Amino acid sequence: MTEQSAQKTRKRVVEQWETISVTALPPGWVNVYELENEGGAMLEVPCPAMLLQELRSVSHCYDELDENGNYRCDLIDEEPLEPPYQRRVEAADMSEGWVQVASDIANFFRTELAEGPDAGTVLLTASVLGEILDRQALGHEIDDENDNMEVDL
Repeated sequence: MTEQSAQKTRKRVVEQWETISVTALPPGWVNVYELENEGGAMLEVPCPAMLLQELRSVSHCYDELDENGNYRCDLIDEEPLEPPYQRRVEAADMSEGWVQVASDIANFFRTELAEGPDAGTVLLTASVLGEILDRQALGHEIDDENDNMEVDL
């Protein structure tokens, strides 16, 4: 591949996450977005739910530069993955009539409880929630009283 054609083509892998479960959050949970054009002001939007997702496939793409200077994705192939699937938990955002992953929005900052006696409590990160789900799937139990994870032998 020549240097000129390498500048016109780029290869990438796109993960295809599938939502397998939606858990509604009670009122008071919000997604916080940073408004860069407003001097870093924060915008709070109600967070409707948490999404449990599995990585079911990956797409291999080549993005080619067209005559207008825009990249166009040419899908080479989609590679289905085998169980057990990698899992993640993501905060949801509701916009334009559908639910999407909040962290896919560029200015997403965090999810937190904005009302009530525990206001300011930040929701567990997706990686921590994912680890809890993985441990539960392996037969580990969560000790809520001491916030410890115990192995059920």
